[in-house]
This record gives sequence, structure tokens and C-alpha cells, in this order.
Amino acid sequence: MSAFDFTLSAAARAHDPLQFGAVTIEMSTHFYESARTSVHVMARCPRRGKSIAFCEGEIRDETGKLVAVARATFKLIALNK
Repeated sequence: MSAFDFTLSAAARAHDPLQFGAVTIEMSTHFYESARTSVHVMARCPRRGKSIAFCEGEIRDETGKLVAVARATFKLIALNK
């Protein structure tokens, strides 16, 4: 879940990474398989407003098998300059 939290929050901040931080409001994770190889974590942010971002992601193993999925909501926090 830590890998998801980090990766999904990066997707939430991707439009303005130096202007915003992200605080997790909610995250739902579903584990389908145990990972027996290295994994790839992928994330996207299909909806982002002025202060809230909705993100989703998946973890796949080296063979492409789906290991886990997650959805998260983040509060975007303006960073002081």
C-alpha cells in the first residue's frame, strides 16, 4: 500500500509537481495475487480539480499478471514559495 500511496500521489501532483503537495484522504486497495517477482506500479489521475485529485493504479508482476489495484483521493496542498 505504501508503493500505491507514493505512486498515486505522484500522479495527483504530476501537472504541477513543484507547486502542490498531496495528502491522502482515502485509499481502497484490492490484492489479487501474491507477488513472486519484481513488480511494476502504474498510476493515473483521471480527474483532478483545484484542490482534490482522484487517482487509480495497478501493480503487475514481471509476467504482466495483475497483482493489486487501488483507488485514492488526495487533497492538493499549495506549497509555499
